[in-house]
Amino acid sequence: NNPEVSRVLFRKTAVRDNIMVKLSRCKSIIAEKVRSAEPWSSFSIVVHMRTDQITQQAWTDLTFIWVENYEINRGQYACRHWEGGRHTVENIKTFLQEELADIGIVDITRVPIVTDSDRNILAAVSDMHTHRCMVHILHTVLS
Repeated sequence: NNPEVSRVLFRKTAVRDNIMVKLSRCKSIIAEKVRSAEPWSSFSIVVHMRTDQITQQAWTDLTFIWVENYEINRGQYACRHWEGGRHTVENIKTFLQEELADIGIVDITRVPIVTDSDRNILAAVSDMHTHRCMVHILHTVLS
């Protein structure tokens, strides 16, 4: 039997809206945890970039790692799709500045960051405390 198109589309929209509300709540919780860890510099960020091999669409995501009650926690805070764009130095820098400002972190020079060894991201975060990801370094060596 054929489903009614308007019902299917409504469900899709309702599910998407519900997911977006839950993601917004998660983002708020992560932001609160990072803000409470920030005065003691007990957090860092991980920036990962990827490009879909089939569609050549570029993505950048931002994950926070923080210490709370002697436990290490992490949460993906943001993901940006660069429609028609690329992982340029300016795109990456703008993305990080916007997302960190959203939490209230304006002085990005104090933020420790773990990155892959991509030259664009290293240039974009040159004024931050950078640490190169060992997994990416080993992969490069083994390749």
